[in-house]
Amino acid sequence: MSLNNKNFYVELANFNKNGVLFMEENLMSNNLLVSKKNVIVNFDNTKMLSKKKKKVNLSKRKPSLFKFLLKKTKGSVVEVGRVMAIKDSVIVIEGMPSVKMFECIHFVTGDEGVILNLEKKNVKGLCFSAFIKFLVNDPVYTTGSVMSVKTGYFLLGNILNPLGKFLTKKQKVSSNTEVSINQIERKAPGVITRLKIKRALYTGVKIVDALVPIGRGQRELILGDRKSGKTSIAIDTILNQKYNISFNKDSVFCVYCTIGKRMAEVKRIFKVFSMKACLSFVIMVVTTASDSAALQYIAPYSATTMAEFFTYKGKDSLIIYDDLTKHADVYRQLSLLLRRPVGREAFPGDVFYCHSRLLERSVNMSSLYGAGSLTSLPIVETIQGDVSAYIPTNIISITDGQIFLDLARHQSGFRPAVDPGISVSRIGSAVQSKAMKTFSGSLKLQLAQHREIESFAKFNNEMDDVARQRLIRGRLLVDLLLQNKHKPLPMYLQTLLLFATNTGYFDTIKKSKQFNSIADFEESLRT
Repeated sequence: MSLNNKNFYVELANFNKNGVLFMEENLMSNNLLVSKKNVIVNFDNTKMLSKKKKKVNLSKRKPSLFKFLLKKTKGSVVEVGRVMAIKDSVIVIEGMPSVKMFECIHFVTGDEGVILNLEKKNVKGLCFSAFIKFLVNDPVYTTGSVMSVKTGYFLLGNILNPLGKFLTKKQKVSSNTEVSINQIERKAPGVITRLKIKRALYTGVKIVDALVPIGRGQRELILGDRKSGKTSIAIDTILNQKYNISFNKDSVFCVYCTIGKRMAEVKRIFKVFSMKACLSFVIMVVTTASDSAALQYIAPYSATTMAEFFTYKGKDSLIIYDDLTKHADVYRQLSLLLRRPVGREAFPGDVFYCHSRLLERSVNMSSLYGAGSLTSLPIVETIQGDVSAYIPTNIISITDGQIFLDLARHQSGFRPAVDPGISVSRIGSAVQSKAMKTFSGSLKLQLAQHREIESFAKFNNEMDDVARQRLIRGRLLVDLLLQNKHKPLPMYLQTLLLFATNTGYFDTIKKSKQFNSIADFEESLRT
């Protein structure tokens, strides 16, 4: 006698030590709940095997999976569904009527996944594995818990994937190590818990700290064309946090999240952190171009949860998303496979919410709630400098300012290629020190005047003495703001350089026999 095992599930399941699943008496057949006493079901061929025994032995398929489920569920509700269809990373599952949104699921091969669509007759989930080994009609198991990830100090100095698994050599975690398990989807802190942003987060990049200051708890967008130096500014910001430890200040714990980058690029960045001795306060959450779209989709949420661990401990943390353009493309891919309605440029209607709920988790907490902070630096790639495209305008409206990098300036040798005209920080000078505010107050105006006079000088060589002096001083300011990558400058040296510029010290630097340029003077200050 055969059993049509459509929509079967196991409710209130318990496991014994041998991985044997004891069933309650409920089976669902043809969408009707039927009571079958003393029945054993073999999930391979779905045949009724016995009328005397009341257990299902699943240990032959994947013993480790059931040991995990035994530990994970602790006797809570476990449901079993059936794979109906496989579409890239999207899995259509029949059954599991009590499954929750974003609930973690496990496949018979041991792969993990998450539920993303709840429909009338079935549910749709994502599989995190890039190579799917299970087949149609294979069982799927719920865990009863929403997608979560491990967080703690033991993650520092390592490369992880969004599931919290170590990609570098795993360090031994002692029994005294604090390990927390937090959901990757977390509600943003409310208005009552927040405090006005007054503390600065120094990037070590002169033009950013002087013209576009960033505060702790702020969301500052970095956008520009490909190969314009966006990642370099983000890496320099992390490297500059080393000076907080050197000067016995509060350290900033940094999480660097990559979405769809090449593994060679990830290794290069990790090597930079290692050579600069910054791994003691850095976590890298990595998804490469070869990873599944599902894994790339959850990467920023998982990385934010790891950074929030330090925030709610009363510490300052920084997270960098590199980059959210690829994340939007991945979400569009998944949404099309999930058959969700499309909108502008085939993006789903909730692509704005996809990023807003992520960036709203950035916060500067009040002293009543621990006084921690989470600063976000999302990176967005533009095409031919078009900041009015869909995704850039979405994230510009979410964030508290943007740093725009001009590819033409980058190719002409002005690096970092920050465009002072478009770049803005909505926190502004509120986080700057009095000295920096004084010396950099007129810097943006002087640079704007220099650009106008320089464009005029290309067509007309006849200028009065005042215009010629402004042109010379503007070129001096441009030279001052030039900076090599991975060489952040401490704040006190930046203030000193601006002071020397405003007092006219550099006006006669060419006549000096000791220094040939501002770069030589800056290098002497470093040593």
